[in-house]
Amino acid sequence: MGVYHIFMSVALGTKVFSRENKLKNLLESVEPHPIDRVIVADDGAPSERKTDVLSADWEFELTVLDMEYDAGLGAGRKAMVDELTEEYLFIMDTDHE
Repeated sequence: MGVYHIFMSVALGTKVFSRENKLKNLLESVEPHPIDRVIVADDGAPSERKTDVLSADWEFELTVLDMEYDAGLGAGRKAMVDELTEEYLFIMDTDHE
């Protein structure tokens, strides 16, 4: 029996409002394989800390969707799905451990 390699494109999506430390922890835990891209739907107020986290050099592609302030979880998830070009999307909360 041979070895089969399955190649699929996978994105991880999360919605963030103001928990920059939780977002940073989540992003630091992402393995660049099998995750090709992380999509962050951000409906919180701008902050220097959040800008630092989102502009860091990550080992995966990072897409930030700047949303209307307090747009909500449903709007954030819809925006992630609308942005999706990968075959699969894992949606996680920023406080997932």
